[in-house]
Amino acid sequence: MQFRVWAPKAESLSVRVIGGPTVQMERSDDGYFTARAEVGPGARYFFRFPDGRERPDPRSLFQPEGVHGPSEIVDLAAIAPRTQPARAPLEKLVFCEIHLGTYTAEGTADAAARFMPELAQASYTAVEV
Repeated sequence: MQFRVWAPKAESLSVRVIGGPTVQMERSDDGYFTARAEVGPGARYFFRFPDGRERPDPRSLFQPEGVHGPSEIVDLAAIAPRTQPARAPLEKLVFCEIHLGTYTAEGTADAAARFMPELAQASYTAVEV
């Protein structure tokens, strides 16, 4: 897995995989840090600063323990839809934009899915997350 983060004010960073390796990242002149680690889907990680502070990946797709917890690697191919998505005509779309982290107490897609019938009843035809 390749890790990459932009931290132009940091002099050095490492990626710490929980239960796995801590790998020093290489800094480019434009402030990007990169590293490779032999980990796969389900692995959780933080970016670690020299003073010991740890931060989640700002571009993470999954934060199972919340916004301050570790990021988790997701295999998008494993969760890709297996059916053709429904296509409504553009003029029929009525969007409702939600933020999964605040839409329900649990802050998950599964919890938000329980509310889709209510959104449909309110005449929304599309949900943007």
